[in-house]
Amino acid sequence: MTNLGNGWKIGTINYIDQKIVKFNSISTDISDRLSNGNSRHLNSLNQYLYAFLNISTKVVFKVVSIEESEKTYGPEASDKFSDKYIFSALPLGEILNGEYEPGVIDIPMVGSNIYACDVNDLLIIFDNSKNGTEIGVLSGYPNVRPSIDLDQFFSGHMAILGNTGSGKSTTARLLVKSIYNQIKKPKSNIKQGAKFIVFDLHEDYKKLFNEGDQTCYLDQSQYFLPVGELDIEDWVSILSPSQRIQRPLLERAVKYAFLNEKGQKNFMLLFRILLSRIRVSIATLLANFKL
Repeated sequence: MTNLGNGWKIGTINYIDQKIVKFNSISTDISDRLSNGNSRHLNSLNQYLYAFLNISTKVVFKVVSIEESEKTYGPEASDKFSDKYIFSALPLGEILNGEYEPGVIDIPMVGSNIYACDVNDLLIIFDNSKNGTEIGVLSGYPNVRPSIDLDQFFSGHMAILGNTGSGKSTTARLLVKSIYNQIKKPKSNIKQGAKFIVFDLHEDYKKLFNEGDQTCYLDQSQYFLPVGELDIEDWVSILSPSQRIQRPLLERAVKYAFLNEKGQKNFMLLFRILLSRIRVSIATLLANFKL
């Protein structure tokens, strides 16, 4: 395949499936080097790579595993000293005309060259908001500080996903603190006087703000569900009953719960009458059997 790039080539794709691509590299391909007067270093996991889909489109990948390849000795003397590695990478998105779009439809063909992303590529991916709010440093890339556009942040839903201990609470804490610092600025992208509610079930953010900040922390004993104000749809949302069996019983229980004192007495009287009739029926039934 024609070499479209002049970047740091570290391998050639030799395997593709629906989820990952694989490529081989040797030790000299991935060792530190100087490029345009700058020192370049290749991370192990979480290294960002790209391959050309066409002359104007780069497909971005992220390294998720590395293994040592079985060494094959060739006729050249240098072959005996070359360590070979197999990289596996996930496709993340595309860079087209200087803009990053998450998600990949087409994958470069086997034989395509793989290059290491430089700072300019990463700034396109992680710093697409010139007036955004910084949320930290990209792991393994100290010169890349991702930011978010608060207008886009509040215009839809967002989830922070990850395994236990991967840093979900830390990321959420950083976002909350960054947003709060943005509010206090004289010229802020956030509406003056805006209020935010944070549900802190595990007290992860209790000590996030300094004493005297315009915040109000409610202890769990200070908030509760107003049971008397919940209607049947609220109960359905909370308990998620089955439609055919559980929901009719739930509706009946909610109606009984709202009976006044007189209604409760009448209900208990009817219940006693019903219970006595059941007892009489059982006694009659037993009398018809000869033991």
